[in-house]
Amino acid sequence: MQILCLTAILTLAACSDNEENGTPKERDVYVAGGASGAVLWKNGVAQKLSETGSARSVFVSGNDVYVAGNTDDTPGPTLWKNGVAQQLSDGGRAYSVFVSGNDVYVAGYVSEDYEHIPTLWKNGVAQKFSSRGITYSVFVSGSNVYVAGGKYQDFQHSNYSVATLWKNGVEQNLSISVNRNSWAYSVFVAGSDVYVAGYSEVGAVLWKNGVAQKLADGGTAYSVFVSGSNVYVAGQLESGAVLWKNGVVQKLSGDGIARSVFVSGNDVYVAGRVEVDGGLYGIAVLWKNGVRQNLTDRSGSAYSVFVK
Repeated sequence: MQILCLTAILTLAACSDNEENGTPKERDVYVAGGASGAVLWKNGVAQKLSETGSARSVFVSGNDVYVAGNTDDTPGPTLWKNGVAQQLSDGGRAYSVFVSGNDVYVAGYVSEDYEHIPTLWKNGVAQKFSSRGITYSVFVSGSNVYVAGGKYQDFQHSNYSVATLWKNGVEQNLSISVNRNSWAYSVFVAGSDVYVAGYSEVGAVLWKNGVAQKLADGGTAYSVFVSGSNVYVAGQLESGAVLWKNGVVQKLSGDGIARSVFVSGNDVYVAGRVEVDGGLYGIAVLWKNGVRQNLTDRSGSAYSVFVK
């Protein structure tokens, strides 16, 4: 039985067999993060990608594993394919990777003259958007490429970030007010509907086709994933890491932050970080259906989860 799996994250998608000869197929769970360097965990086992930096996004296509992130060894945005690093530019950051057919997309920014320029790389070639800002998430649906992030805007001589969605390079402002900070952190496309998670002046927000739904008075929504008729959002409130399902919030264990959500079959995976020892340090964690698995013993953080 073929099941189409879609993701976002910072956003991710993949096709996989969930049954093999009538027997449920064991799923592989990939988590990208940082723990004294960029790390990729596969089924809880860590693979060190670099001695510095962090891995921010993971996407699996066929037998290939793509990770986007950053290192200090070769400063700037980096794409790893099966553990082999490719530097995308001399300066900046990479936050999201998405594979569609033979094309590999990476969202982030490049640094030029001390400014952040929102950038999308396609097969290693940079497309710079005109405004100053950052792109955090990329999702490809058919021939359309969606990128979520924010752009910096000068308002009465003050800089504000404005939550922004780019579709094929054309920008759409999502922010309600131009003089309040807002960011879009994740984009996910399901059919004709475009979902974006982030925050604005009203708090944690989920935009659907440009219309904002307030999830909470405060906090931030970091990741959105749609499975059937259900919409999942991972984020953080003052109380800690949370997961919203169709707007209803669920507190996850520990005082921390939920960065990424992925749904596979009946299972809901959330990657993030939990503060321990009274906040002296945080550890990378993965929740499966609300049950927490610690990925590190001491300091670390998980930014992206992908299940295949």
